Amino acid sequence: MKNIIIKEVTIGGHTQYTSGGIPDGHTLVRKVVRYYYNDIVHDFGEGPVPAHKHSNGGGWVANTCQITDEVYIGPNVEVSGNIKISGENVTLDGCFRFSGNATLVGVK
Repeated sequence: MKNIIIKEVTIGGHTQYTSGGIPDGHTLVRKVVRYYYNDIVHDFGEGPVPAHKHSNGGGWVANTCQITDEVYIGPNVEVSGNIKISGENVTLDGCFRFSGNATLVGVK
């Protein structure tokens, strides 16, 4: 039997080794999860990433996104990837995920 690490994920202070399905003839070497109190992460569907609740509406926003305070991000909205959103008349509400690489600018 070979020993392998299937997946190693390091996010701002914690490292996680997961199996996600160990191939036949292999063994998971170790699984280590370290959480630090200053790490806030959210799983947007592809594993946890550093994130925060938006100040206007409370929706989850990945730290890689740039969203101005006047934009409303509803409580059931998740924004991840490299999204940039600005403008006074921009409202994201409902229950959905907004991800990828995009720029959204609201106009008066």
